Amino acid sequence: MGVIEKTVRTAETTARAAELTAVALDLFEKRGFAAVTIKSIGEAAGVNSALIYYYFKDKDDLFRASIESAVDQAFEHFQALRERHDDPAEIISDWLDTHVELYQVVRKMVKVSLDYARSAKSSPEVEASIRRFYDEEAEIISACIRDGIAGGRFRDVDPRATAELISTFLDGAMVRSNILREFDLKAAVEQFRQHLWALLGVAAENRTGI
Repeated sequence: MGVIEKTVRTAETTARAAELTAVALDLFEKRGFAAVTIKSIGEAAGVNSALIYYYFKDKDDLFRASIESAVDQAFEHFQALRERHDDPAEIISDWLDTHVELYQVVRKMVKVSLDYARSAKSSPEVEASIRRFYDEEAEIISACIRDGIAGGRFRDVDPRATAELISTFLDGAMVRSNILREFDLKAAVEQFRQHLWALLGVAAENRTGI
């Protein structure tokens, strides 16, 4: 097999695996972890369920891959926004906007993670994938707050505690969006953003454009 053929084959394999994780995430969100089977995922994807085992060893492995895919999408989108500037307030603002712009993906991730946490299953690999999102989020936001304090942009607050506050609000907003159909996520995030700037000591006249 030549290099080009191998590259094409690898791309096709990656694309098919991505399709299966997207279908699986939808099913896990709609039906719950316990109710979803490899067979039902195969039916929804329009493939023989035996094919799924070519890409994933079992349902837990596919669930882990679905979570990883959602996490990757969120951080890739955020990174694209982040490359436009390096101001710490704008970077934090971009993370808030990522949750609005990737609402469907993040909402599904939060919902299936909650469902998995309530199930009797316990997989270190799955739990590590879920924790990865929060660990990376905490590191990014804490670093931004530390930079903002050092540069005189923010008042002296506890970076880790403030990062946890931001993360907790975003989780709560996603949970509420699962419960109340009329919940306006964009408006809630904007209101929180203004409270956050007040907490960080960003003067009102300096908030324009953030």
